[in-house]
Amino acid sequence: MMLAVSLISTVSVLSGCQTTTRVPASGAVGELWNPFAPASMRVYPLTHLDRDDNGRARIVAHLDLRDAWGESVRGVGMLRIMLYRPASELSGRLDEQELAWDIDLNDLELNTSFYDRATRTYRVPLAGVPTWVEEMVVAQESGRSLDRRLRLVTTLETLGPRGAERFLRDEFLIEQ
Repeated sequence: MMLAVSLISTVSVLSGCQTTTRVPASGAVGELWNPFAPASMRVYPLTHLDRDDNGRARIVAHLDLRDAWGESVRGVGMLRIMLYRPASELSGRLDEQELAWDIDLNDLELNTSFYDRATRTYRVPLAGVPTWVEEMVVAQESGRSLDRRLRLVTTLETLGPRGAERFLRDEFLIEQ
């Protein structure tokens, strides 16, 4: 009799812990491949010029991925970050692309190494910058202004919620 009472009370307690899952009204989860796939990417304002441990100039890009609900998410895909040197306003030319870094975020170990849990962004150090970026770092360290800027253009080729290819893009200016 004691065993039966104990068993009944255990079942009653466990049934009280049951949770229900709500599905968004706009579609059933079963028809989506990954409902939390990145829907947007933003070069986050924490992006800055810096030096690495060996004293070499670099750009540290912070990338924020958001799902369709506007929540921070991680993503996979091919990330490309392009550095543009602004053309003179007097020349009438377009900015010139100087460098590009290709980062395979499909490599999950590499992906995880770039993800910064504190900021919930991908923190991507970009090394091998040209001399004119080095000059911007030196000016920044000495508190001088060069009246110079650089432009980063980022693209991420990833997959959307239903597995179709998605192309995310953003730009960011660093002014010195």
